[in-house]
Amino acid sequence: MFPRPLPATISWSFLGVLLTLVSSPTLAIEGEALTFLEVPPVETDNRIDDFFENHLVARGESLNLRERLFVFLPGSFGRPDGNRLLLREAALVGYHVIGLRYPNRWTVGGLCGNNANRRCFDQVRSEILSGRDRSNLVDVSRINSVENRLEKLLEYLDREFPQGGWGQYLTADGAVEWTRTVMAGHSQGGGHAALWGRDKLLAGVLMFGAPVDFSRRYERVAQWPRDSRRTPASRYFGFAHEDDNRERMLAVWRALEVDAFGEVVTVDSISAPYEGSHLLSTRAEPALPNRQHGSVAVDAAVPLDSQGEPLFRPVWQHLLNSVGQGVPLGSLADRFEVTAAWRRPNGSFGAGVGVPLSADSGYFWFFRPENVELVIKVLDGCSVTGSFWVLAGGLTNVEVEILIRDLETGLQTIYRNPPQTPFQPIQDTTAFHSCF
Repeated sequence: MFPRPLPATISWSFLGVLLTLVSSPTLAIEGEALTFLEVPPVETDNRIDDFFENHLVARGESLNLRERLFVFLPGSFGRPDGNRLLLREAALVGYHVIGLRYPNRWTVGGLCGNNANRRCFDQVRSEILSGRDRSNLVDVSRINSVENRLEKLLEYLDREFPQGGWGQYLTADGAVEWTRTVMAGHSQGGGHAALWGRDKLLAGVLMFGAPVDFSRRYERVAQWPRDSRRTPASRYFGFAHEDDNRERMLAVWRALEVDAFGEVVTVDSISAPYEGSHLLSTRAEPALPNRQHGSVAVDAAVPLDSQGEPLFRPVWQHLLNSVGQGVPLGSLADRFEVTAAWRRPNGSFGAGVGVPLSADSGYFWFFRPENVELVIKVLDGCSVTGSFWVLAGGLTNVEVEILIRDLETGLQTIYRNPPQTPFQPIQDTTAFHSCF
């Protein structure tokens, strides 16, 4: 069995990326150029009346553009331009990337750590995210909320850059297409991303130095990480410094059940896939003294290697290539999640990038978007065999492992194609005995 998950560790020289949005300074490295577009929030919605600093936007023109949106929320008091290194990496591996400016001039722990209201943490976060009146500790309108700012920014980008593919992340009624969106963030922003996975079915969640929603009054984790969630734990990943509220953060990660995929693995002395764990840590010295909290995502604190590149680039690549690649399938909306991993005879390996075709079917590419390797569908055969069916065909002879999860029952089925063997069709009419 392959370790789970199997991301590709992509080398910088392989990517060959040119980002084409052209209104701010260019970051160039060895013939590759990356340009961020800076968008004032009021240009997207003139009703916005606070937190005016620019959003950051980038889009990869790489061989592996993956039709996924990466939205990053900075930590308390932070702005997107403080996280350019991580945003750059997300664009280079093929995401449409947004660093979002949003209301964050407070710390959620400062507001709620000693508050008697056991739902304080999620009520504050929910108001910031949705703009609905949930807490008397913050005053965030619908117009200033994360959700409205993101919707209006996507509308703006689709209008101004119609060939950029931004419209695919909006539904017909103008809402965000959350199932194709990876929500990520540092500190406060990472907590928001994790909570949003409770309320929305996301492509994935990346938590950097977050969350630490721990009540000092009650000496326990906040309530919301124990709530049922729309986004399954299999789509959550975390990365933090070991000297950054380790025990409390770990308690939240466990409440979110992300430890089901392995205990925390320290990245400093091993390479990807980090034993398949979704929870990673480091002991590396930050670039600035006593900035362990920011060292995993904030430019000023991220340590650099001997070449002047971010020390955590392989970790970021691993996380970005691991999250958000599953395809939600099934005639019962988003009932099943399908992921695929591949391995070549030379030992290289990676996660397939999934693309939905319909409610029941999708395909995966491994090496280039135009090169389809695997087609799969999950059908409701309950009235015929009392089971859900899995049917798949492959256009490859590499080693493949397909993992299908029933998100409602927790059941899973694994199919494997041996190395250097033409992919054999799958026609499993008794795959999931989970009809109701």
